[in-house]
Amino acid sequence: MARLPKKDADAIVQENREEEERLLRLIDDLEDTEGVDRHFLEIGREKIELGFMLLNRAVRAPLRIALPEDSE
Repeated sequence: MARLPKKDADAIVQENREEEERLLRLIDDLEDTEGVDRHFLEIGREKIELGFMLLNRAVRAPLRIALPEDSE
């Protein structure tokens, strides 16, 4: 699988970060809303953060490293 050029990957990740921030601010606003279950709100926050982390990892697609024993 080919990797995205760094410039393209950086632009996508930046866009993802902005969208994530918008969602996190929405959650911040809900924290002060009476009747909102904070337990589930926190679970939702964690899943959103995890989801964006995985999206960004998919875009950046880190390469595996070579180990000394690989040359043996």
